[in-house]
Amino acid sequence: MARVPQFEPADLDTRIGYLFKVVQTGLRDAMDTALDELGLTTPVYAALTVIDQHPNISKADLARLCFVRPQSMTRVMSEMERQEWVTRAAHPTHGRILTTRLTARGRRKLDRATRAIDRVMDGVLDGLTRAERGQFVEMLARCRDRLADGQLAASD
Repeated sequence: MARVPQFEPADLDTRIGYLFKVVQTGLRDAMDTALDELGLTTPVYAALTVIDQHPNISKADLARLCFVRPQSMTRVMSEMERQEWVTRAAHPTHGRILTTRLTARGRRKLDRATRAIDRVMDGVLDGLTRAERGQFVEMLARCRDRLADGQLAASD
């Protein structure tokens, strides 16, 4: 697992934004390590997860939900197709759009990867009670919603 830098409380550890970034970076490193053992990357895992939750998704929508640019999703999609983890078909009403679905092989790969990521998350959240984990998820969702509402503005 990745080593996350530690600081004295008087330093950056008291800055929520900085802590978010440290946790995000450490989590990404831990996920990359866990997924590498399965021959996956974190972007491919994210894409497989989104496709599973949104069958027949377009590549453009997939890129948006995975927080990557369409050009990056093209590379991810090529890898998933090469490995036969997804199939693509013409959209029923929009001829230029291709939709994407998991194959049985993709489903098996996603299931194995999800178990690996669940172990990473259990390690990250070790020491938190079930109730604390639920509260943490609720707080993060509220932060997400505040950011998504577009009402935040920097003030002096």
